[in-house]
Amino acid sequence: MNKTGAAKAAKYKAKTENAFACIGYQNYRKLQKKIDLWMDEVGLSDARLKIKLIYLMDAKKTITVKLKGHTDLTEIHPDAFEIVRTHKMAWSGQGENKKAYDDGESLIGIIVEDLEVQRRALDMALKMKGLYAPEKREVTGRGGRPIEYKIITRIPEPDPPVDNGASRDE
Repeated sequence: MNKTGAAKAAKYKAKTENAFACIGYQNYRKLQKKIDLWMDEVGLSDARLKIKLIYLMDAKKTITVKLKGHTDLTEIHPDAFEIVRTHKMAWSGQGENKKAYDDGESLIGIIVEDLEVQRRALDMALKMKGLYAPEKREVTGRGGRPIEYKIITRIPEPDPPVDNGASRDE
């Protein structure tokens, strides 16, 4: 939830989105120190969040592959490991050419880079450092119409003070 949503959820009475946004921002500024303290108390300090982000940039995941027959893990992948193997002996050939082989199944795990998690972590880090160009936003007036504005060419003179007839000397 953003600051605008927080103001709405707190049941503030405002007429426009901009008013809710202003209320939300003002409350955030008032409560910022308290929010930071709460975040630190629950283990979400700035330093801890940065360390977590660094770990996410090296994220890995395990994919599983089901194979039938004899498997040599070294031929599959250097980070492959056996999860489960069933054994079933089968025979091929006849007579002197008859050979036994493993016809079971293996469930193999392979540890690989989790590229999607790494991409998201990198995206977040770049945003935190301000290394992205600002997002282009289109601003329009009410109902999507062009913004209405007035150009003032001169600053009006202030009204002279009103003399109500009372004098200080009297």
